[in-house]
Amino acid sequence: MTDRLKHWWLLGLFILPALACNAFAGRVDTSLPPPATLTPNVAIDENETTPIIAPTVTLPADSSIMPLQGTIRILVDLNIRSGPGVQFDRVGFLPRDEIVSISGRDEVSGWWQIQCPPSVESAQCWVSGGPRYTQIEAIQPTPTP
Repeated sequence: MTDRLKHWWLLGLFILPALACNAFAGRVDTSLPPPATLTPNVAIDENETTPIIAPTVTLPADSSIMPLQGTIRILVDLNIRSGPGVQFDRVGFLPRDEIVSISGRDEVSGWWQIQCPPSVESAQCWVSGGPRYTQIEAIQPTPTP
């Protein structure tokens, strides 16, 4: 056998078993929330006899978010995200030693839901709840009616 053929043979010995056992398939991220489901809304146009179907998004329930009141101190320069995790969009920034008001905590990820600063245009603002990033200043559960 020539040296070139030996190299191809050895390469095939490593690649084929790797492909057979999905070694290059990657890791599945199970920390993401379940996908939104579409529910069709049926409406009939006045001039038409056929129904018009418009999809409606149904988001998963946020049962893991515990409502809280209080403040936390930002220990390092920290990104503000639109949801509880790094997979969500970055919507702002908080400098070190800033004290911010919280409105909840995601029990699954440990991220804090904070009141959005005036400079941030987002429906929700979240920061990491890791002990390297934030420190509790004052906290109490939100009273339930």
